Amino acid sequence: MRGHVIHLGRYRVFSTRVTARAARYAGLAAVTLSWWGEEREDTTVGVKQDVQHGVTADVRADRDSVVGACQRAAETLGKHARVQANAAKVTVQILPGMSQTFSSVSPVVGISLSPGRDGHVHLEAGVESHRTVQSTVFGFIPAGPKRLVGRQYFFRFLNALETELAALDPVSGSVQRRQPQSV
Repeated sequence: MRGHVIHLGRYRVFSTRVTARAARYAGLAAVTLSWWGEEREDTTVGVKQDVQHGVTADVRADRDSVVGACQRAAETLGKHARVQANAAKVTVQILPGMSQTFSSVSPVVGISLSPGRDGHVHLEAGVESHRTVQSTVFGFIPAGPKRLVGRQYFFRFLNALETELAALDPVSGSVQRRQPQSV
């Protein structure tokens, strides 16, 4: 529901998050907070929706080929990804910073592999853990929406993973992007 505006007045309220949460409990899905003549949408729900994205696939290929496709998808991120793989799971750690040494991992994407029907491999990819950042005023007052650290690289990886898996089995395979649930 768009169009619901909570006017916070001329001065900033210390916790706009509490105001937005109260509005959501009142039944409003998306709330716009307004102060100083500007309007901003409360995107605390956005981070929760971002981490619900994923990929589900059934591919007719051997497990090593699927692991190789996951590794190729991670290689599209270059220095911004680390891959750990075993027979049942592939873990991709996304490093959003300038260098691998000083970058913290966010998000961690887990890709579980299981045998499917008729020699297919069933794959489910999703976020296992993540970090958020939020800008502040005076170092402690929340001043903006929370953002997923590494969001750009995460979605780039999901797109590459979809492409790689679809190339493995273009005829009988199914690759689907998991979208977030509506609020």
